[in-house]
Amino acid sequence: MKALLSKVDDVFALEQGRLLVPGIPVHIEPKSGIKIGDELELRFPDGTRKTTHVSGLMVLCGTPDEPPVPIGLPREFAKADIPLKTELWVEEGKIR
Repeated sequence: MKALLSKVDDVFALEQGRLLVPGIPVHIEPKSGIKIGDELELRFPDGTRKTTHVSGLMVLCGTPDEPPVPIGLPREFAKADIPLKTELWVEEGKIR
């Protein structure tokens, strides 16, 4: 069974791939068990779905609050492929 992790608020194009923000939001335990290689289902606003994997996790520091952990996608995705409000779904047991 899958669980909603977050909805995409922004997408950044990096050399290594795409970075989705917020990724792992602040209300989710930072060491939630989500790791590189985990399956990630993208549910697009138009109702279509695509299964991919987490290709990276970016830990942000230097902020007063606990920041979210943006999730990286493989290079096969263009920034335009990921519309805002795309939902990120993971296996239910990955979220604590």
